[in-house]
Amino acid sequence: GAQGKLTLWRLLVYSLACVAGLDMIPVPSRVGVKWVKGVIEDAFTIAKIKGKPLGVRLLPANAEVGDVIDVWFFKGVPIPRLDENR
Repeated sequence: GAQGKLTLWRLLVYSLACVAGLDMIPVPSRVGVKWVKGVIEDAFTIAKIKGKPLGVRLLPANAEVGDVIDVWFFKGVPIPRLDENR
């Protein structure tokens, strides 16, 4: 998160123990299609392991990792690091 400790990859791994998956996670709008495809493929793999559907909703934001933005009525949402184990 804002302190740089929480990464998108960790959020995805945490979805092994939760229901929703990656829901409403802001990411820099500069990330490419290849990166998004990789996230979706990873989520699909976790969904297969769990035997249940897993959602992925990423919010492109005109911001960079570590920035804190407002997303609709959610205030102070940090852009997580993207790169752990990648």
